[in-house]
Amino acid sequence: MAQVLRYMIADYLNCGTSSTPDWKLMGTGFTKLDEQLNPETKETAYINDKSKTTYTLGYKNVFPFDAEYIDSEDAINKIYGIARDRKVGTAAEVEYIRTDNIIDAATGLPKTTPVAARKFKCSVEVTEISGDPGGELKMTGNLNGIGDFVEGTFNLTTKAFTAAGS
Repeated sequence: MAQVLRYMIADYLNCGTSSTPDWKLMGTGFTKLDEQLNPETKETAYINDKSKTTYTLGYKNVFPFDAEYIDSEDAINKIYGIARDRKVGTAAEVEYIRTDNIIDAATGLPKTTPVAARKFKCSVEVTEISGDPGGELKMTGNLNGIGDFVEGTFNLTTKAFTAAGS
């Protein structure tokens, strides 16, 4: 059994359109891109139990990020443009893919076949753009999930997402 390290999970932002996607790796420049599930639960105390029962009803997906602004990175430019221009509503929405493990555990080499992935629709929330004098410009924020994700595969060579069952 091999341990999965953070660099083995790849994240992509659609810098094109829904009809003509242009998936760009969210790598260089990003110093943090986490996944918070934020489960929504309901607790019930039944008369025959000493303890409460907790049911999971849903999730509020949030992907917190920290990034250094590197103008040659398309994914960072897309997020920066949304924040800079104060876009709201659908103009602040993006498509985001999080892959499963992209490294072959047996060889340690990148996989060349499609990998399991989830595609999310997210609203971009940049909470801060900052930088020290003489230092790099940084962004902090969240990709906030909208609705349910789509299960599928992502081809690492062609950068194409295929929904499960398609």
